Amino acid sequence: MVEGLAARRAALRLLAAVLGEGRMLAEVTDPALAPADRARAGRLAAQVLRHVEPADRVLAPFLRKAPPLPVANALRLAVVEMALEGAAAHGAVNAAVALVREGGKSAHLAGLANAVLRKVAALETPFAGQPVQKLPRWLRQPLVHAWGREAVAGDRDGAGGGAAHRPDPASRGRPAAGRRGLARRVGAAAGGGAGDRAAGLAGGRVLGAGRRRGAGGPGAGSGAGRGGG
Repeated sequence: MVEGLAARRAALRLLAAVLGEGRMLAEVTDPALAPADRARAGRLAAQVLRHVEPADRVLAPFLRKAPPLPVANALRLAVVEMALEGAAAHGAVNAAVALVREGGKSAHLAGLANAVLRKVAALETPFAGQPVQKLPRWLRQPLVHAWGREAVAGDRDGAGGGAAHRPDPASRGRPAAGRRGLARRVGAAAGGGAGDRAAGLAGGRVLGAGRRRGAGGPGAGSGAGRGGG
């Protein structure tokens, strides 16, 4: 039996709620889960949401078309575990395959998951050279309006120089009420739930997230997997 399935399974439920139903991560709870598994599931789901675009870019070369959302999320979870969590490749791959096999309609894609993730496991540094995940549009546009496109891009890339180098939004003619609204939205994102949902919904082109029919997965627009089905 594959170890650690309970937390991973719960993490996939969290991802389905956020990416498939548009819910906030903090809204979704599983009181029946053991506290340690609940904590791990939340951490894993948050990591995936913050690295959806990089994970999808890693997966895209090994896929001809986007798999169903539950399979896409299992693949993303395994990629993030291997790339960021220090998980052993065989453990992450076996867990993902087991979870896909539990998926009912998508169980036949377990072979695809196995083939794709073994190719990912062979990559030395899967996220090397990946661009920073974009801010979601609802957050990026007000920030660009307040601070300017260059400042927002610089902060996102870690080269913005900090708050001391940002212009005063008041000098841009932004009403105080608008600034307060923006502050509330930024604060909500920083709080975790909204921010994690926002991170997960950030990459519209790569992810196709937020589609309630569960269509958007890695490799969307690239054309079942090259590794086998």
